[in-house]
Amino acid sequence: MQRSAQQLVTRALRLVRVIGQDEAPSASDSSVGLAGLVSLMAMWQASPQMTYGGECESTMPTFVDLPTAVDIPDELVPAIEYSLAEVLAPEFGAQIDAFTVSMAAKCRRIWGRNLAALMMGRMRLDTYWIGSGDARYGRGTAVE
Repeated sequence: MQRSAQQLVTRALRLVRVIGQDEAPSASDSSVGLAGLVSLMAMWQASPQMTYGGECESTMPTFVDLPTAVDIPDELVPAIEYSLAEVLAPEFGAQIDAFTVSMAAKCRRIWGRNLAALMMGRMRLDTYWIGSGDARYGRGTAVE
């Protein structure tokens, strides 16, 4: 799935009600959001629960600017959106509701569980997986 940093930041700001459904974030708010997103991705990259270091090294998406879209595994998108909402809420003095906190945790668990299954051999790599270079983002499938 292709997503830009701007799309992820906008969704996160809507989740914490900094902006309304029909609003776009200001340039300043988007810049703060990008900084939060880059920080979140760096934190996750350093976390063994969020990356896979096996035969195909996984990396978190890298965002260098707001408009450029990058490939992100479908299962990772909601984890980023809800977790970014958690990161950005204090920056904007926003209250984060229990549902958003719960969804962020659930989405991270799903992502981590998929990676654990991959590492334990319960999933296998298809023609592609998360990686750098020529590898592209994709999914693992269950081993039968």
